[in-house]
Amino acid sequence: MLAIAENFEDLEFIDMGGGFGIPNEKQKGQQPLAIKELGREIDTIIYEWTKSHGNEIEFKIGPGRYISAECSVLLGTVHAIKINYERKYIGTDLGFNVLIRPVMHNSHHNIES
Repeated sequence: MLAIAENFEDLEFIDMGGGFGIPNEKQKGQQPLAIKELGREIDTIIYEWTKSHGNEIEFKIGPGRYISAECSVLLGTVHAIKINYERKYIGTDLGFNVLIRPVMHNSHHNIES
């Protein structure tokens, strides 16, 4: 992105957008983003770029779901448990209306008890 920015003399800001990743598959060992280390690396890169180009520009970074993705609780009641061969099915009073993202986007959400 900084290589592209070099082509614009009057550049005022770079918007990195996109948001930061969150661990969607903790059960497979996926680790959370090391946000402090990332911040240090970005700061160093921006500092070096600004020093070598002589003009300060503003960097905008949207956090995306990073701030809110892991701060909710879904509370329900288990009404039935069915084991069918190697799969376990748990019947609850929760529906897709409270956690629709996995169905709409084929995403994964850990359910912890």
